[in-house]
Amino acid sequence: MAYCRFSNSDIYLYENFNNEIICCMCSLVTSDDNIEESEHNNGAFDAVDKIMFTKEEALAHVREHIENGDYVPSHVISTLMQEINEENS
Repeated sequence: MAYCRFSNSDIYLYENFNNEIICCMCSLVTSDDNIEESEHNNGAFDAVDKIMFTKEEALAHVREHIENGDYVPSHVISTLMQEINEENS
């Protein structure tokens, strides 16, 4: 399920089949982060994804994007918060 896509947001955030949350081609990723690099074009890396293992981690990451000036629809935060509350009840 995609929380948001580049068509309506500055980030593309989705949950994969392993219940990991992926920030696709994340602009905030550093070499110290847990990343997945997609290899294309004869070995050149052209995409770096941020992989998160909890909804709390994803929520903090989305807030970091917003603090850095990225547009993220407000429903992304409310959806993550609702899912966190459901998991904890």
